Amino acid sequence: MVMEQRWKIKVSVASWVTPWLVNHAAWLYNRYQVVGRTCKTPYEWVHQRAYRGEIHEITQPVMGRESDLTEIPKLDPRWYMGI
Repeated sequence: MVMEQRWKIKVSVASWVTPWLVNHAAWLYNRYQVVGRTCKTPYEWVHQRAYRGEIHEITQPVMGRESDLTEIPKLDPRWYMGI
């Protein structure tokens, strides 16, 4: 629904974004869905703390930075726009 509202496109099962939606749903589940009687998420089981990172909606435009800065000339941009 977010994609349909933001980008005005209809998402189908055969869409290029469907694998990303499944991956994103699993990522959210592992960080926020409490499982069983333990009252912990899968993330809390592994890391022994709650997830406190920043969350972005799927397909929200964000800025990313090149990870290997040794290959980039000093005056070239290091940040790029992504979805």
